Amino acid sequence: MELQRSQFEGREGEVFHLQIDDETLITLTLTEIASPDDRYLQQARELGIREPFNMLFSGPLAPFLTQKMYKLQHHELDDIELFLVPVKQDQLHYFYEAVFA
Repeated sequence: MELQRSQFEGREGEVFHLQIDDETLITLTLTEIASPDDRYLQQARELGIREPFNMLFSGPLAPFLTQKMYKLQHHELDDIELFLVPVKQDQLHYFYEAVFA
C-alpha cells in the first residue's frame, strides 16, 4: 500500500511504537508533516502521482536509531514500514525523518 499524506494529517502529536527487540519498545511522536514548495505539489498533481511529503518524529535519546527500515505501530493505523533517518537532536530527543517522494 502506498502511503499518502492524508493518512497522517491531523495526527501530529500522536504516538507510534517501535519494537526494537523482545525487551525494548520505543515511543516516537509524530511532530511534523511537511510538503515541498507548491511547484512540486502541482507537478505531482499534473502527473497523477503521489504528492511528496515528509514526516518528522521525535524519540528518546536512548536507544539511538540508525538509518534503516522500521516497522511502526499506531493504535488506529495498520503497521507501517518506514525508512527513518536521524536528522537532529536536542537535549531531550533525537529526531527522525521519513521522506515520501
